[in-house]
Amino acid sequence: MLMFIIIIKDLEDRKIKIIARKLKSSISLWFERWFLSTNAKDIGTLYLMFALFSGLLGTAFSVLIRMELSGPGVQYIADNQLYNSIITAHAILMIFFMVMPALIGGFGNFLLPLLVGGPDMAFPRLNNISYWLLIPSLLLLVFSAVIEGGAGTGWTIYPPLSGVQSHSGPSVDLAIFALHLSGVSSLLGAINVITTIVNMRTPGIKLHKLALFGWAVVITAVLLLLSLPVLAVGITMVLTDRNFNTSFFETAGGGDPILFQHLFGMVYAMMSIGVLGFIVWSLHMYTVGLDVDKRAYFTAATLIIAVPTGIKIFSWLATCYGGSIKLTPSMLFALGFVFMFTIGGLMGAVFAMYSGWYFWVPKLLGLNYNMLLSKVQFWILFIGCNLTFFPQHFLGLQGMPRRISDYPDAFAGWNLISSFGSIVSVVAAWLFLYIVYAQLVEGKSASRFPWMTPQYYTDTLQALLNRSYPSLEWALSSPPKPHAFVSLPLQSKLLVYLSRRIKDNFNWTNLFTLILIGLYSYVIKVSIHYVFNFNLIENLVSLPSLAFSLHLPFARLGFKEAILYLFSKFKGDFNSIWGIPLVGPTDSLPSNVKAIFPTHLNMTGKGMGNSGQASGDPGQSNTSSIIPEDVPTKNYIKQMNEFMEEFAVLNIDIADKLKKAGEANLYYEDKPEVQRAIMALLQTHSSFLNKSYDGRATWISLNKKYLPLEARLKLEEMEIKITEIQKNYFSKVEKLSESRSVDASLKEFFTLTNAFRNSLNKELNLAEQEVQKNIRQTAAYKNPKVKQVINSDLIIVKRIFNEQDNYLKKRVEDILFPKKK
Repeated sequence: MLMFIIIIKDLEDRKIKIIARKLKSSISLWFERWFLSTNAKDIGTLYLMFALFSGLLGTAFSVLIRMELSGPGVQYIADNQLYNSIITAHAILMIFFMVMPALIGGFGNFLLPLLVGGPDMAFPRLNNISYWLLIPSLLLLVFSAVIEGGAGTGWTIYPPLSGVQSHSGPSVDLAIFALHLSGVSSLLGAINVITTIVNMRTPGIKLHKLALFGWAVVITAVLLLLSLPVLAVGITMVLTDRNFNTSFFETAGGGDPILFQHLFGMVYAMMSIGVLGFIVWSLHMYTVGLDVDKRAYFTAATLIIAVPTGIKIFSWLATCYGGSIKLTPSMLFALGFVFMFTIGGLMGAVFAMYSGWYFWVPKLLGLNYNMLLSKVQFWILFIGCNLTFFPQHFLGLQGMPRRISDYPDAFAGWNLISSFGSIVSVVAAWLFLYIVYAQLVEGKSASRFPWMTPQYYTDTLQALLNRSYPSLEWALSSPPKPHAFVSLPLQSKLLVYLSRRIKDNFNWTNLFTLILIGLYSYVIKVSIHYVFNFNLIENLVSLPSLAFSLHLPFARLGFKEAILYLFSKFKGDFNSIWGIPLVGPTDSLPSNVKAIFPTHLNMTGKGMGNSGQASGDPGQSNTSSIIPEDVPTKNYIKQMNEFMEEFAVLNIDIADKLKKAGEANLYYEDKPEVQRAIMALLQTHSSFLNKSYDGRATWISLNKKYLPLEARLKLEEMEIKITEIQKNYFSKVEKLSESRSVDASLKEFFTLTNAFRNSLNKELNLAEQEVQKNIRQTAAYKNPKVKQVINSDLIIVKRIFNEQDNYLKKRVEDILFPKKK
């Protein structure tokens, strides 16, 4: 018994050791991944989490500011120095610890390797240290706000307010050290970004093919690389003035405090447009006593920078005007950014961050989010921001200075509204946190490209090489693997790449094999074309929205859709050849009706897809051979007019026969000439319907190849339904009673034809509307000829059809069902 207890205890000890070892291993792996990671995607995630925390902290400070300013006098913060410290911490947090880490560190690290087709950033370890420098930097900033009253200098740290006379304690020194560390972090990140863009791009991604976000990141990195050293020099001079008795900005020692404002002004280049941002920093310094020449220069430079700004705004608006806008959350935030950027300048950065988040987060996390809540969050934030900042325009016009904790009673109204808007913005921030939580807990798996829209213009090569994605990251799985492109992705210079491969591997055996494959492909293509009456290769090429790829794991979806599409095409062709009787309106009539057909009218209507012959003379033009080879244009209208002329000749002949036979006693059996004339008119009507439906069906089938896959499959279903309508019509015509009189047979034949006409016309109208709706969303619609066809020619052709069809229907109806006088 004792031995048994000892064995049990030993087993339990071993089990505990195994569990402890596994726990230690999992903790070690977790620590290595998130603390020692060199993977750009993990570091980008850390940047985004850091920016989120800093943004919440900065938002809390902004709420304190607005609560204090909600009314005149002391509201919540009695100490003016504490109020100034909160303003300093709020501004530095939002700019250096939220906007820059999120846009450059977060989205930049995660997306830049994907955009350039590289496995990772150029310097992974440098990337890691550039993030971890932000943590002590943030701690130093927080300490600077709480030590000895805090740094109440404002985020620009202008002397003499930042001098030792105004802030004798270490708070300003800590703020300067925080900016130093943050600047080093941004500088290392900028070097990494520039090197990645220059050296890590896959050969097919030239700079002119780089996505706009990639351009924005690299331009910002260049500006950071040039401006951060200047900022570092400026704040280092302030540090030496405070601690080492230098006099760079001390007027008592011969220094110039305005010099620092010139040096620090370079930081605005980080948030400006291109190079012009470097030469407009003094737009914030017109009141400090600059001489006339400097003021004139900076005024002109400030006006010049409005030119590229205006170009960008009008370019965005023109893009929206010329596109088909789908109001997704990312699009709403982008439009909100344009609005806020136009009226408030830098305020649009937060909206741009939200737009980027909602656009890329399905790719980052591989999970979809709640669209409705995201749109609600946009409207709450948009209303809150405008309630917060619009009243401040009016306060400025009334003369209220900024950065003050108290104000006269005259400014109380607008300040109260502004403070209420700040609370509304906080509600939007908390709703965003809930959306992220719900996405992580309840989110469904996201597709490879969740924002797929009607395809871009796609030629044959693009269709086969999966060029439908606007940039490389959407061609990857969601979320992408830690090292996405371990091999070169599919290049745009495929032909050069293939020629190089062929040159390296050329031998006579390969050449002979290639020739045999070409011959076999040609034989198979010709066989399919003649047996099934459609071209397999053309159908493959006309699938521009399919995800064809030379990477086998990604090819499954595309080839599956291709097989389904080709199977439906084969089924339709099989039915049209073997499954449906190819008969016209006259082939299935009862014998007593067939007997009265005019011998000179050889009607051979084949239903939809083949026109009937409507000419009274076999030697004249045969309308069944007139099939439009392209979308309806003036040529098609000309063909319709020729058909009308042939019908007019035939109608005169019929009218003459009716006149000779007399209009009384029309349906007597002893009046076969009248019966033949009526049947000829019915026959002409059926032939006209076939001709018209043939032209419209041809137009639909020719335009189908320009449409996205979903619309093409929908049209395939419509065509099957149209074929069923034809089949039912012909089967009903076959069942016309042989024992009925000619009069009854004619009337029933007219009734069936009329019902057939109405049903088929309805389905064709739906198909035409589907084509028109989808083709307007493609790049092909930009072609003026296509616009003319959609907006003009098709309307003319349908009007001709309706007018002539109504005339024919009324003429036959008046004869078969005469009204009593």
